[in-house]
Amino acid sequence: MAFSAFTNEYVNMNTETVSVNTQGEVNTFYFSDTAGSINIALPLDPGQGDMFGVSSIRGGFVITQIAGEQIRVVGNLTTLGVAGNVTATTVGKGIILKYEASDAIWVMQYMAGILSVN
Repeated sequence: MAFSAFTNEYVNMNTETVSVNTQGEVNTFYFSDTAGSINIALPLDPGQGDMFGVSSIRGGFVITQIAGEQIRVVGNLTTLGVAGNVTATTVGKGIILKYEASDAIWVMQYMAGILSVN
């Protein structure tokens, strides 16, 4: 039962294919489709439990943060604020994050491949 509820969070996410720098929206999964790398910014006003994800289908991506936010990936935290990011440099990498409002932190729920946590 818990697995079904967990999976449904991903099924209900909107999807969008992007090839230019993009401001992310909550509950949206982005497919990075560019020859190089693009920046996809975390949503500006997330709420408790909001989801966000990115996968590279061509090229790479950088998930950028806003002031006061961090991303937790397998026990590693990004640098606090706009200096922090999560980066994928090759095709086939991806991550799904869930927002924890009490800590202003995005927490990895799923990851494919190895991503750089900065």
